[in-house]
Amino acid sequence: MIKTKQELAQCTIQLQPRPSFVVKTRLSTSTLNPVREQGTKVFLNICTDDNVPTPEIAWSPEVVLPLIMENNWEIPIITSEERESRDKKGDLAYVYDCVIHSKCMRWCIQYPELRDILIEWCLESVELRSDGVSLDREKISRPKMTSKGDVPSLTVLKEDLQNSAQNRLNEEFERKLIDDKSPLTLLEAKRLDEEGRDMLDDSNEDVDIFNINRDPLASRPSTRPLIQEIKDMSLDSAPSSPKAEGVKASLITEILPQSNKKAPQIIKQKLKYETIMNKLPETHQYKLQITITSQITISLDYDLQFDTETSTLFLQCMNTREFDTHRDLEIPLPLGMTDIKSYFVKNEGLHVFVR
Repeated sequence: MIKTKQELAQCTIQLQPRPSFVVKTRLSTSTLNPVREQGTKVFLNICTDDNVPTPEIAWSPEVVLPLIMENNWEIPIITSEERESRDKKGDLAYVYDCVIHSKCMRWCIQYPELRDILIEWCLESVELRSDGVSLDREKISRPKMTSKGDVPSLTVLKEDLQNSAQNRLNEEFERKLIDDKSPLTLLEAKRLDEEGRDMLDDSNEDVDIFNINRDPLASRPSTRPLIQEIKDMSLDSAPSSPKAEGVKASLITEILPQSNKKAPQIIKQKLKYETIMNKLPETHQYKLQITITSQITISLDYDLQFDTETSTLFLQCMNTREFDTHRDLEIPLPLGMTDIKSYFVKNEGLHVFVR
């Protein structure tokens, strides 16, 4: 039965995805219909739109992790159709948009472990959305950009929107029953390598203004350049033949408190922020400059997010081992601001330019 335009409007909804960060990988195999070559780059724009539902159970590590292990909890993801693009060298690349609720994005910023799992879910969602596509888990990075190209609006059925999470879980479960060689389980999502030791070849792209390439428990090098620009990040290789129970236990150990282990007491510093806001000349491409200083001396100790709907900056300290911080820094900005860039300068602090 052919639906009229009015009937289609009643059963569909248009998403306006707001890009947050990009995941880059490659095709691990070729396909014949349509023809795709192995090794072609694939970009995933991880975006937000509050029309996408949130999980019925809000994120709480103690409650949700056991549900994830049983495939009973997942962040709903809406994935776009494939579209073609070009990389810096002019070579063909494929782009997908993966859209989640902004609240879920906040959870992923606060808990890097959940962010890593989200990346794996997005990879799986793309594979399910485009039949025959297989993505390489060995060379995954997050380029210094918030999106690969412009992110178009996305029209979806309201029914699909409400069933997005459960449908993907069911499809993924069926695929794993058929294919015993599935590359990763949900809880085998690879860890982010904050030292960027596996750089890919798009190193000249835009600065990662969200500064989310950070694992707070990782070791840090002793020297860094004066101006810290975040490099492409890759994912650590998964353990060779890990036992499922061991992987699950490892993930829970990272997040849940260990009541039966006595850790040495560490005296943490109370984090104090100082903020200076300056209006820039009309000839400048940005309108405001915000300088934020604290005891933090390394850029990767910061997570910076910008909510364009409320024109609010959210700054979080990720170094919970050295600093006692229970509240994020929130900086309300004039309405109408749409873009930011941030640079961390040693001995000066974090500089944020807003327009």
